[in-house]
Amino acid sequence: MLYDPAWHAEPYTKEHFIGWLRRQPADKTYVYGDPCNCLNAQYHREVGKSYCVPFINKEYPATHASLTTQIEWIARNCKSGPDGRTFGHALDCALSVM
Repeated sequence: MLYDPAWHAEPYTKEHFIGWLRRQPADKTYVYGDPCNCLNAQYHREVGKSYCVPFINKEYPATHASLTTQIEWIARNCKSGPDGRTFGHALDCALSVM
């Protein structure tokens, strides 16, 4: 397997989040409306941080917005397939906007 620096990125950074998404099964789904098991909640558990659902707009948040807000926007707005929202779609979306 090829080396990816994101595997060793500092936790709770854009790079770490993208590396975490890459390690998830691409076809694994998440339920956006589930505050305990949505994409953002699962990532926060991974890095040992508490999670509170942020308010987000339709537009992608400015780069100075918190990582939680940026992840929430991706989780809500990324394309979903016939089986629902997947980690693969979230990764594609994150790579295009972050």
